Amino acid sequence: YENERIHLLGVFSTLLRHSQDDVHPFHEEAAHFVSELPPGIAQDLLNMYSKLSDKEVPEELPEQWAVRWANQNLREQHALLEVIFFVFYDESRMKASDLVSHLSLLRHCGTKQRNEAILTPMGQEMTRR
Repeated sequence: YENERIHLLGVFSTLLRHSQDDVHPFHEEAAHFVSELPPGIAQDLLNMYSKLSDKEVPEELPEQWAVRWANQNLREQHALLEVIFFVFYDESRMKASDLVSHLSLLRHCGTKQRNEAILTPMGQEMTRR
């Protein structure tokens, strides 16, 4: 389930990227998909990111599963941030005043991970990118 979420975010990111590339063979299809997105998608994605980055490892998980959960959560945050980047990159989706207010949420991205103490070395490296 968790990997499927990350892959779906990757597909979403790819569609957003191709919708902005006029020479891509699937530009029209991707642009049509993006044109159908609801107007509040940027805020919805930011809310998702906020909730995801505030999650703590469930207490009932054994240590081995807690480490896996924390690393998976971090990978999902990264995938979601890529989608948010492309939504912001599309100038028609975000007003400048909204962008400035939303950047405060992303200001500490990766530097304040609730579960950083149990991340694997690879997960810790992801927080430094």
